[in-house]
Amino acid sequence: MVRAPIRTGALLGLLLTLPLTAVMALAASATGVRFPPFDLFEWLTRTLPGGALAWGIASLVAVLGALGLDLRTTSKLAEQALALASFVVGGVVVGLLLGAWFGRARPRSPVARSSVVAGAVGVFIALAVPSSTPPAGAVGAAAALAWIVGAFLALGALFGLAWGRIGEAPLAEPEPVTAAGPVARPGDLSPSVQATGRRRFMVRLGGAAALVTVGGAGLAEWLSPDLTEADAAGAPQGVPSRAGAIVPAPGTRPEITPVRDFYRIDIDLFPPSIDGDDWKLPIGGLVEKPARLTLDGFRKGLYGAAQDLWITLECISNPIGGDLIGTTRWTGVPLRTVLAPLRPAASARYASIKSKDGFHESVSLDLANGDPRVMLTYAWDGRPLPQAHGYPLRIYIPDRYGMKQPKWITSIEITDRETPGFWVDRGWSHTAQVRTTSVIDTVAVRAAYEKDGRRFIPVGGIAYAGARAVSRVQVKVDDGPWVDAAVGQPLSTLTWALWRYDWPFEPGEHTFVVRAVDGFGDPQIEREQPPEPDGATGLYRVKKRV
Repeated sequence: MVRAPIRTGALLGLLLTLPLTAVMALAASATGVRFPPFDLFEWLTRTLPGGALAWGIASLVAVLGALGLDLRTTSKLAEQALALASFVVGGVVVGLLLGAWFGRARPRSPVARSSVVAGAVGVFIALAVPSSTPPAGAVGAAAALAWIVGAFLALGALFGLAWGRIGEAPLAEPEPVTAAGPVARPGDLSPSVQATGRRRFMVRLGGAAALVTVGGAGLAEWLSPDLTEADAAGAPQGVPSRAGAIVPAPGTRPEITPVRDFYRIDIDLFPPSIDGDDWKLPIGGLVEKPARLTLDGFRKGLYGAAQDLWITLECISNPIGGDLIGTTRWTGVPLRTVLAPLRPAASARYASIKSKDGFHESVSLDLANGDPRVMLTYAWDGRPLPQAHGYPLRIYIPDRYGMKQPKWITSIEITDRETPGFWVDRGWSHTAQVRTTSVIDTVAVRAAYEKDGRRFIPVGGIAYAGARAVSRVQVKVDDGPWVDAAVGQPLSTLTWALWRYDWPFEPGEHTFVVRAVDGFGDPQIEREQPPEPDGATGLYRVKKRV
């Protein structure tokens, strides 16, 4: 009998799922076929209850923050790693269940039974789990089905074969005989010999699995396209000169975020791919003249004059002091200008926007008609939107977190009622209005300077209040009073403002705290609250020995 069949099944599940994952990754990179681990993960993120999904997001952000990792550059890598790990764990669980079953039933045909189970998993993935890259046409769909089911059938067959090698399944064929007498069966061998043979087999299987896993993963990485190339192209526009600008404290983040450094948070492990030359934007519903717009039409001004706006965008998942925020120059056409020639009906109230990845959100037409800054955007920093940030078209809505602003837009329908957005359906804020926040980027000890016989250390950072602008920033050191900092003139009323405070130096360890007041005179909320569901609140503080 197999010793510890559950443990053995789990180990086989691990040793076989790892190379399967690598082979699937290689096939996806080389031919563009589906990659089930990522499809499964994205399906789960769209299926799980909102509370579970919010807990997962908060946990991921907390772990990355605790490790001191940059959320902008590591969040998607962490999600991809989690997807792969979840798939492998799933393989281990299936192996564990098969091990428990086989250990009790001792089937004569483990290959057939494990193949049926694994094949059923493959059929479920192929038919029930939507693909982020759907195959084109019936032939493509049939090939995708055959590939996934075939891969899982092979996994099941290998599991059964391996089980037969290390188990004690009865042999169906007659006992072989030679001139020297009967050939010993596995069951005729002593327990120590059997155990040694099983260990040798598992070691060989582990070596083969490692070789296939490393080789397949390496080739898949080599064949994968560089999705960051467009993001890294070009240098950001220079900071415009303007009255009221300040000299930032050394170490303060750049006032303009390079596009390659702009955060990316969405519901996709990889950004959807859209051919801008073939892309059409249908706008229908409660309009007298439905239309199909093109990217070239936006660029040529056929749907209205373009405007450039300096904009700061923040993710609602951004913790206090987090880096899921950035500023760049957006180019687009006001939504009201695009819709006006289509003559929306008197009953029209909302624009329901859908994205390539299944994301959706509604925008109030009263808001769009009253604010020309609500715009359909096709360029950042003077260049086409990168694929990772919504190419060919996304929307901008002032004073709202990014969760309300769809990317990769594929359709707009004008309706008389609101359709709750993707994240609203999952329990996040309905309005998602930006919370006032302020951050200390630097306590620039090395930039200390002398003035009037005293030594000062520059302290600086950013403050942001959505479209309400920032009117005041104050800093407190230890238990001292709140002191006004110098606030620079922002790039626009839609961006963060840089601030600076020159602190009179005192040796020792100190705690620096910052707070801001928006343009309406409303102070930053000091009560600590996590990002879910309305955005994080609280004060940012830094401890520093100087």
